[in-house]
Amino acid sequence: MDPKQISLIVPVYNEEESLRGFAPLITDFANEYGFELIFVDDGSTDGSAGILKMLSLNYIPHHTRRGYGASLKTGVRHAAREFVMFMDADGQHRLEDVLKIALVADGQGMTIGERRNLYRLTFYTMLGRLILTGMVNLFTQSNLKDINSGLRLVQKQFFLRYESALPDNFSCTTTLTILAIKFHHPIRFVPVEVMKRKGKSKVNLFRDGLNLCILIIRAMVLADPLAVFLPVSGAFIFVSIFYGVYVAIKRGMGIPVGALILFITGIILFALGIICDQISALRLSILKKNQD
Repeated sequence: MDPKQISLIVPVYNEEESLRGFAPLITDFANEYGFELIFVDDGSTDGSAGILKMLSLNYIPHHTRRGYGASLKTGVRHAAREFVMFMDADGQHRLEDVLKIALVADGQGMTIGERRNLYRLTFYTMLGRLILTGMVNLFTQSNLKDINSGLRLVQKQFFLRYESALPDNFSCTTTLTILAIKFHHPIRFVPVEVMKRKGKSKVNLFRDGLNLCILIIRAMVLADPLAVFLPVSGAFIFVSIFYGVYVAIKRGMGIPVGALILFITGIILFALGIICDQISALRLSILKKNQD
């Protein structure tokens, strides 16, 4: 793909240390290859905005912090090109990998930079990523290895079509990936290397990790509610039958109240899954219609 078809969006929040060296480099890179470069300053309280102003870069300010996902949404709405690519401002991504993704992308679906050297991360960060990746793979019945890479390219209209369903925080890209899987958009992974970030990470492992787990479940309930409700419902019904039969036969007693409660709970969850599935189908059809 020609880089002149791509708007490169860089969300920024308190990245003064990184931007001093990173901003001039990516500006020269974008000018050389023809990317449209857009910085979105998410209410930084350090000198990030001052650096962007000093370099006369194209940037859009948020007067208060609204979140990583909200910054991406702002950048996409202001993008003039047909395709948008996201990258972080912390100096982790190599410019040669940005160009690699642009040239490999064929304009279909989503192209994601798959980080191959995640072993450089801390043990707890790696554990969190494994748990989140496992959740998404379980719900979507896929085999993704890097669900929340910040380096990815997607068609602008695809992002805007589901913008209202995307959260304003760090799980925006993960939710976008789940929606792409749900609607059978091709996903291509391109191996990339990441470097040690400059400055302090803005992600709180436990708080943001818990929120991300909740939002992944919400995204799956939106995209495919039955994939969430049916396994849980089936588990309740199976356990109730097994427990009820065991007590009734082995112990010579009637069906216990606990088994009935488990069975009824399973039926209720199944009914809720059907209702949520219909609501999800209606909401997603409205989102599609608004963009068609």
